[in-house]
Amino acid sequence: MNSLRGSELSSVAWLPDAARQAASKAFGAELLGVNLAYVFVQRRAVLKFSPLQSDADWLQHPPEYARWSLDFLQATYADPVRSSNPDIARGKLWLAPNQLSSEIVLSQLSKNRLSVCLQLDERPRPLALIALKNSASTQWRWARSDAAGCITLVGAKIEPAWNGEVFSVLDAPARFVFKAVDTPKSTIKPTLEPMLSTSSAARPQLTENAQQSYATVPIVGGCEGCALIFVQMPSKIASHARIGAQSEPGVALQLSGTVRDMQGQPRAGIVVYAHQTNVEGIYPRAVVENAQALAHGRLRAWVQSDANGHFAFTTIRPGAYPGGSEPQHIHLQVLEPNRCSYWVGDALFADDPMLSAVKRAAQENAPGGSGIDVPKWQKNQWRVRRDIVLGKDVPGYAGCGR
Repeated sequence: MNSLRGSELSSVAWLPDAARQAASKAFGAELLGVNLAYVFVQRRAVLKFSPLQSDADWLQHPPEYARWSLDFLQATYADPVRSSNPDIARGKLWLAPNQLSSEIVLSQLSKNRLSVCLQLDERPRPLALIALKNSASTQWRWARSDAAGCITLVGAKIEPAWNGEVFSVLDAPARFVFKAVDTPKSTIKPTLEPMLSTSSAARPQLTENAQQSYATVPIVGGCEGCALIFVQMPSKIASHARIGAQSEPGVALQLSGTVRDMQGQPRAGIVVYAHQTNVEGIYPRAVVENAQALAHGRLRAWVQSDANGHFAFTTIRPGAYPGGSEPQHIHLQVLEPNRCSYWVGDALFADDPMLSAVKRAAQENAPGGSGIDVPKWQKNQWRVRRDIVLGKDVPGYAGCGR
């Protein structure tokens, strides 16, 4: 058993039967003998790996989950366990019960059933830990969302707003607020807001050594200016990021997608870099220490695909270049760690009158697949998708990373 008491992250691997049974009792979760490793956050098992799974699952991912667990605790709780006594309870997760259901019974007197379904960036949060309390109370109630990302409140009634927090593996924790409705059976989908800032200003910057190590990754595909992906690249990258400040003028837009390999399998840990014009169609100047970044302006951000290959940017719909014929677009670049980096086709908007038939046809063979999508207006913002196929139609891709 390996343990980092300062962060309350533990991993368990190949324990003898007696030790495994003792660990099962201590952690309140049955540790099966066939499993290779477990990841715990504050004594709660968040993931287990089995030799029966593919190599990608049980050999490559444990370090990724371990880093996520450490980052999660350090970013979410200002005062993790630092005492020499690891049994001192610190943080919300420590206090959650071991056995959780997707149903919370609030009252035996009412048969009302309120389903609360949670999703972020159009992705459900299945099997997530949910902390819930009435705004008039200090007591937290706990549940684990079902396979659809939902929990059920039995006996819910109209009262002050409920506050909730959701914790799921490899996702940033998020909070939400909702009011119960006094009907026999209903479903609501509250808006989730990430609890951690994803603005580039709030993220720590790469050290010089880290920049140099990333900069050894080859850039392929005739990619002009692609070295700027490494300039001011943050050391911690989430699967969701905001491009520019929330106060940036323009109509809100969310760009999301899934990264897959050429066999159609989702790929985790792929960095996607974006930069774009403002609503006036220009790349606004940025106040930066490195003057190189001025070429891409201040509307730029990085995301990293999650365990399901998903990523998302929150931004504004860009303007077309003033006086030109180029359609509205968001530039995208991919970084496959330890392999290579390259441009993929821009995110383009099917309803843009400047997107001519010639430009549409050219997208059929765009690197990473076509970037054209029909914008959808939902919840006061445009939503577009830009799915990425790694290496597709990228010159020189076959030889990189060898």
